[in-house]
Amino acid sequence: MLDKRLVKYFNEKRRDKFWKKNSHNYRIDFRIQLNSLKTNLNDPKVPLKNIKKSIYRLGIGYSGIGTQNGLNSGIRSEKTLKPKSIITNDHLIGAKQIGEFIHKEFERHNFDVDYMEEVWLYDYLWLWMTIKVTSEEHHKDNILRDETSIEEKLDLLHYVNVSELIYG
Repeated sequence: MLDKRLVKYFNEKRRDKFWKKNSHNYRIDFRIQLNSLKTNLNDPKVPLKNIKKSIYRLGIGYSGIGTQNGLNSGIRSEKTLKPKSIITNDHLIGAKQIGEFIHKEFERHNFDVDYMEEVWLYDYLWLWMTIKVTSEEHHKDNILRDETSIEEKLDLLHYVNVSELIYG
């Protein structure tokens, strides 16, 4: 597992709260998405580009644990504290990138749905964490898309023009 400051923060401060309340549903939704991925990967009529577009991004990235809004990390940009700020939840790891990462992990674990759901998911729940930023900050010139690795995102290198982040 990646041992980065944001992962540690999320795991220590937020993960168990979400898990305790929602683990049953997270596991079911994750299992559904894994089975969908597995089925479609084995279908020669389904091109990988279509799997990336629909299953990686929409199925796993946005709905992999049943919540399109992701999991609030408790981290926010300083500008979100200003009155009348329009706030959005930025998925720290992009939806498509979450799907790609999970596909690789799924393959690494021999497409074992039970293992991924029962063991793996809890350790990697941080993949769906979000950071509150203003709509203005959420622009593609301020938060780079598809240009950085997960490791770089955990170091916040894709946040090129965002006000100071506050850990709540």
